[in-house]
Amino acid sequence: PSLVGSEMCIRDSSTSPDKIHLENAIEKLQKLIFVNEEQSGLIVVSVLMEDPALASDITNYIADYVKNFISYEQEKEAIKKKEFIYSQMLSAKGDLSESEFKLTNFIKRNPLALGNPDLQLQQGRLAREIEENKKLFGRRIKQLSAIIKDENYIPKGSTSGSVSYTHLRAHE
Repeated sequence: PSLVGSEMCIRDSSTSPDKIHLENAIEKLQKLIFVNEEQSGLIVVSVLMEDPALASDITNYIADYVKNFISYEQEKEAIKKKEFIYSQMLSAKGDLSESEFKLTNFIKRNPLALGNPDLQLQQGRLAREIEENKKLFGRRIKQLSAIIKDENYIPKGSTSGSVSYTHLRAHE
C-alpha cells in the first residue's frame, strides 16, 4: 500500500483472503483518520479510536511519514538548486576566461593601441567585459558557497574529482 494524499491505495488487484482483509482494514482506517492542511501549511492529523495509545501510534506514524516525505522533496530541490548554481558558476568562469583571452590577444595584436582612439575604445570594451564577467563569477561563487554545506560537493555526472572552496574563489 502507498499513501496518496490522505487515501490508501492497493496496487495489487488479486483477491486472496489476505488482500480482502487488508482492503477492509484500510477502508475502516480511512473512516477513522482525518487529515487537514490548514492555511498556514500546518498538517493536522486526527485519529478517532477507543484506544488512545493506538490512535497516538497511528498519528505519529503518519506524522513521521509526512515529515520524511517533505524532507526528501526538499533535499531533491536543494540538490537541483546546487547543480544549477554550480553549472552557472562554471559557465561564468568560462565566460571570464574567454574575455581575458580576448583582451590578451587584442593587446598582443595591437601593442601600440594607445595612439589609436578606435583601438583604445575596443580595448576599453574588452576590459569592461572582463570586469562584468568577474562580478558575475563572484556572485555565482557567493551563491554556491551559501548553499553548499559539504565542501566536496560535486553534482552527478561531473567529471572532476572534487571541488573545494579554493577552486571556487572569484578572480580578484
